[in-house]
Amino acid sequence: MNKLAFLVSAALAILAPTPSLAIEGGRYGDVHLVVPEGPIQGYVVLFSDQGGWSDANQAALAALGRQGALAVGVDTKTYLARLADEKEPCHNLVGDVETLSRRLQREHSGLQYHFPILAGVDAGGTLAAAILAQAPVNTVAGAVSVDPSVVLPSERPLCAGAPSSPQPGGYAYGPSKVLQGFWSIGFTAAEPKEARAYFASLASAGTPMSVQSVDGIATDTVTSLVKAHFAAGDTSGISALPLIELPALNPNGLLAIVLSGDGGWRDLDKTIAEELQSRGVSVVGWDSVRYFWKKKSPEQTAADLTAVIKAYEEKWHTKDVALVGYSFGAGVLPFVYNDLAKGIKQRIAQISLLGFANAADWEIQVAGWLGAAPSSEAVPVAPAIAQVPAKLLQCFYGNEETDTFCQALSSRGVEVIKTTGGHHFDGNYARLAQQILDGFNRRVAAKM
Repeated sequence: MNKLAFLVSAALAILAPTPSLAIEGGRYGDVHLVVPEGPIQGYVVLFSDQGGWSDANQAALAALGRQGALAVGVDTKTYLARLADEKEPCHNLVGDVETLSRRLQREHSGLQYHFPILAGVDAGGTLAAAILAQAPVNTVAGAVSVDPSVVLPSERPLCAGAPSSPQPGGYAYGPSKVLQGFWSIGFTAAEPKEARAYFASLASAGTPMSVQSVDGIATDTVTSLVKAHFAAGDTSGISALPLIELPALNPNGLLAIVLSGDGGWRDLDKTIAEELQSRGVSVVGWDSVRYFWKKKSPEQTAADLTAVIKAYEEKWHTKDVALVGYSFGAGVLPFVYNDLAKGIKQRIAQISLLGFANAADWEIQVAGWLGAAPSSEAVPVAPAIAQVPAKLLQCFYGNEETDTFCQALSSRGVEVIKTTGGHHFDGNYARLAQQILDGFNRRVAAKM
């Protein structure tokens, strides 16, 4: 009997597993899905132990569903076997997590997007932690590992993240001083001393983790450890908004509010924000994936933006504001600006649009993550941008972009900046940030 089955055998006598849906899960193969009856409190991927999916795993998955999780069960044995069949020297597994997460959370109409919590027992817990170590910022919430094994039984290692070393039967993963989420470990009495010592050595080497000894059956253990990380949060005011604070260490009195693309707060938008911060601009990042997960109106977004401007002007003592939008975020900004009150508009010195297309969506679309054009519900931007004073505008486009609206603005006297590359501007984000700041400083000086 495997470890998880042993721990939950008593519970199975009194708790019948909640029925789950069997759905196609990409590289995972068929997965088990449990949908909560009430509001979704979180999204969880539960990896089985090395023995594969069992009634014990189903009981754990059902318990997560009863606690409000949209929960997916993955057969770790099947997943690792499918990876072994692929012709790649190492594995990038974060994409499997995120692709399924976005698809299922869209299909099941959650009111907000939840970053996935990865959980597992034995080798499943090790797999969850290894994926966390390779995850970029703003992709997963964290990992919960119950009695994790030292060795992940895979034929090839993960490509990035914690350093790997070959071991009999698989790979062990070393310390990782930076994790983009929490790592919570629960040890039952069944966890070998050698495994405890190994994970203690990772902690001593700087890997951030919380460790606790746990009692009881695995359904309670996994559920309680995961539930502790469901985001309760304040649902009122700007505290309910998906904002990222980047206060400048040497502030120059300027405030930039950066609306991300539909990929979320990462890559271009995050890097440009950090570049501006390093140059004295205090920045508020706005994660469009989480904010526009459910459809918003220009009026509601303008009201939220007004609250953000007022709050951070007071908090950081800034005077002039630049609105920066990338792709999805660029598309909505002209509409939002037009719905601001006159007094707030007077505080806006610049609006910088990057990857600005001819139509704007107001709800995140699955096809958008695959590089598709705006949806059939997208609203043409031309009428809205025509109402924005040309002197405020910067519009950036790459010479390989085919759907830019920037060139149509040249005749109005808008500052149109052509760069190399396509929608990601060849990755020259530091230069983009400097051009944004140069324009910001010129426009602020012109107001004086």
